[in-house]
Amino acid sequence: MSLTQGFVKTFKSELSKSAVFTSIPLSILLVPLERLSDKHFSCPCKAELNVDASNLIFVAPFFFFFSLMCLALQPFKPIHQHGSNCSCSLNCKKCCSYCIFLKCKEFILCLIPPCVWIILLLLDGNYLACRDTDWNGVYVSEDEHHLKWCKPFKSIPGRNETELRDLTLRFVARSQKYGCVVLLVLSCIIILTVVISDCCCARCTSCSDEENVDQQLQILQNDNLYGTCM
Repeated sequence: MSLTQGFVKTFKSELSKSAVFTSIPLSILLVPLERLSDKHFSCPCKAELNVDASNLIFVAPFFFFFSLMCLALQPFKPIHQHGSNCSCSLNCKKCCSYCIFLKCKEFILCLIPPCVWIILLLLDGNYLACRDTDWNGVYVSEDEHHLKWCKPFKSIPGRNETELRDLTLRFVARSQKYGCVVLLVLSCIIILTVVISDCCCARCTSCSDEENVDQQLQILQNDNLYGTCM
C-alpha cells in the first residue's frame, strides 16, 4: 500500500469515528465562505432571472455540502457493515433500536453544514431580497442604510424609489426572521438528538451488561453440570 493510500485510509477511519467533529469544522468554514460569496454576489435585477439566480445559491451548495458529509459519514451504509460500536447481535430490542437511531443521528449530522449554509444566507438577507424583487434595475450598495438593492432604471408608475427601497428592507428583515426560526429549529433538533442518544446508549449498555452476566451464569451452570457428571 502506498503512503498516499495509507494516509487516505487512516484519515477516513479517524473521520468516521468522530462524526460530530466532521460537521462542526465544515460548518465553521461556511461563515467566511458566505462572506466571500456575499462580497461577489450581484443580483441580476431582472424580474425573470432573480428567482432562478437566488434559488441556485440556496440549493446547489446545500446538496454539495450534503454529499460531502454523506461521503465522509456514509449514513446509508448497512448497520452490520458500518463497523460502529452498535451491535444488533445482542438479544435486546433496545440495542437494535439504538443501532437504528445511530443511523438517524448520522443523517442529522450530515444535514448540519447544509442547514448552516441556508441559515447564513437567510440571516444575510440580500439573497432572499433579490429573489422577491419584482422590478428591473441595477444592483447598488447604499452604505447609509447598509443595504444592497435593485435601484430602478426609471420611475415605476405607482411606486417611487423610496417605497421600493423600504420594500427591500422589509424583504431583508423577513429573511433574517426566517433565518432565526430555522436556527432555533435546528438547535432544538440537535439538543433532542443528543438527549435521546445519551439515554438510548445508557439503556443499551445496561442491556449488554445483563446479557454478559447471563452468559457467565450459563457457563458456570454448564461447568457445574459437567463436574457432577464426572
